[in-house]
Parts: sequence; structure tokens; C-alpha cells
Amino acid sequence: ILNSKLEGFDLQAYNENWELDKIISRGEMSIVLALAYSTRYGITIRYDLGDGLLYIFEDVKSISEDQKPYINLCVVYQLLNGYTDGEFKAQDPLTRAQACKVICKLLYN
Repeated sequence: ILNSKLEGFDLQAYNENWELDKIISRGEMSIVLALAYSTRYGITIRYDLGDGLLYIFEDVKSISEDQKPYINLCVVYQLLNGYTDGEFKAQDPLTRAQACKVICKLLYN
């Protein structure tokens, strides 16, 4: 992300404490992805869904309320998925493989 801009979205305007030089978690990446995807395709992020589709994840209670709308959008549009053990693992770092998959989905979807 150059100069904290992503297709017209300013990450630091979203959160002034956004630390661009830190490792990103899956939950944090869902925020970036959902905002970029919604900006690119004109999709509205629903903040009124609560757990929404997240009930499918066994660790839904550990997912931050702030991240749930963004993770919901990522699950609906298959930008990020859960693990085979039934968890989303929002606090885990995004792997290189996951990052590549996400970038390709944004570029070629």
C-alpha cells in the first residue's frame, strides 16, 4: 500500500493509528479487502448484520465486533475463507500464500 492509499480509500483516515509497517492479521486484512472491494465494485458494507455468516466459524466469539462487518463481506465474496478446522482465526497473521490469493482475487475478479 503506497502512501496508505488503496483505490481512493485512505487507511489512516479509517484509523489514524493504522501502523503500515506492522504485520497484518487476517481480521485487519479483511478490513482492507472489504473496503477496497466495496470501493471498486460499489458494494455496501453492512454494519447491521451482527455475526451474519460468521456463525459458521467455531471461533466467532473471538472475532472483534469492529471486524465482523468486513469479515462478513470477505466471506460472502470469497476473498478470505476459514480453515478446515472450522475457525477463521482473525488474529493470526496473513500468510504469503493467503496474500497472493487475495491480491489475485482483487485484480482478476
